[in-house]
Amino acid sequence: MKLPHERIIVVVGLINLLPLIYLTPLKEHNELHRADALWFGAPGLVLIALWGLAYIAAARHWRLLPGMLAVFALEKAVYSLHWMFWLSDAGDRMEFLLARDPLTAFFLGGYGAWDGLCAIYFATLAVFAWQHRTGARN
Repeated sequence: MKLPHERIIVVVGLINLLPLIYLTPLKEHNELHRADALWFGAPGLVLIALWGLAYIAAARHWRLLPGMLAVFALEKAVYSLHWMFWLSDAGDRMEFLLARDPLTAFFLGGYGAWDGLCAIYFATLAVFAWQHRTGARN
């Protein structure tokens, strides 16, 4: 069964809401925060959730929003690039993190790959939407 793009975009948005579990009970010194305080402290997690809500809000009208989809692609690409740099710098701590907090280690070990795939997906949708709006469909 092929999922319509609207549903896929909503799923991506909902997945962006998952890191909010680290805000319960709004503590700043959990393992995710320790691993990358700038990007995954409470303010960073709130911003990730807001991006997720933006995806959900745009899902129904994605064909009309190629510029917004391009911004979504860029945002996901930035997170993916940050992850690659972080992993190359902090990858040696992953074994320790895995023993201490497997869920956080799983998240930190893979979020950038997921974001990279989402960046490609959003970029592809943006191109399709631009072609659709200009009548240049294949």
